[in-house]
Amino acid sequence: MKEITQVENNTIFSFGLVREDVIRLQNNILYLRKTQNSIVKAINDLKSENLELQGKIKKLGKKEKTYVSSKAGKKFHIQECPFAQRIKPSNKIIFDNKLDAMSESFTACECAA
Repeated sequence: MKEITQVENNTIFSFGLVREDVIRLQNNILYLRKTQNSIVKAINDLKSENLELQGKIKKLGKKEKTYVSSKAGKKFHIQECPFAQRIKPSNKIIFDNKLDAMSESFTACECAA
């Protein structure tokens, strides 16, 4: 039977340590994956709750005004304004907010001021 030298013993011992390190790292990776999955799930749950709350707030809050102008006009109006109601649909420009209308060089009617 051949005797194992000190170098061979050290090599065997070192590979044992490496094996233990690899197993420990694999376990850490599994733990991190589980933690990551639970964090992602929590974020998705919060996003869903946020969307639900935003929907409820919109229902409870004021209805946002829509602004309109004529393609040939220089002023913009709230949609309920009598002047806005006289604009033909084919000539109507719709804006989501005052800033959009102003950025297109329209000025506010008294109804939208």
